[in-house]
Amino acid sequence: MPRILDIDGFEWEVKALPDTARHPGADPWHYAKIRFEPRDHDEYPPREAWLKLESDVPARDVLDQYNDDYLTEAFMVAEEVGETEA
Repeated sequence: MPRILDIDGFEWEVKALPDTARHPGADPWHYAKIRFEPRDHDEYPPREAWLKLESDVPARDVLDQYNDDYLTEAFMVAEEVGETEA
């Protein structure tokens, strides 16, 4: 089931991007990129953000690590990106 957030009256589908996890150098944290896709609107472009994880988890489990409030905060600092992925 997709993860949907309602932010300021607009629905966004949150997806973990499976090929973007990284564990840079001596940094003990793992990171995964997420994407906010607009649903049923084209007011705003998609956004992407990095999430910090304590351990390496499969992409399908990344979003389970965070509640909606945290994901909403991540949305607020996410960078706008190009067109919606097909």
